[in-house]
Amino acid sequence: MAVKKRCIEIMYSWHKGLSHEPKITEAYKMLKAQGIVKQDPVYMDRTFDPFPPPKPRKADFEDDEKAKTLEKLLRSKNPDDLQAANRLIKNMVKE
Repeated sequence: MAVKKRCIEIMYSWHKGLSHEPKITEAYKMLKAQGIVKQDPVYMDRTFDPFPPPKPRKADFEDDEKAKTLEKLLRSKNPDDLQAANRLIKNMVKE
């Protein structure tokens, strides 16, 4: 019963917080019409943030250091340096 109650609370908060999404509103209204939701739960206006907070950026000096290293590796004609540059680019993209 607690799971059902929590699901209804979540659906209701989505219904309120994501009112621009018609499918969510439609689904909640359908549950009410079918008698599954007898009354609206208390709405706690928690700001709904669908996106996680951005990851903290590296310090500028670290980015500058990597950029200088990458520039040096890319200028090199040595295939090993080009492979190292490729790995560095991949690591920078992952960050």
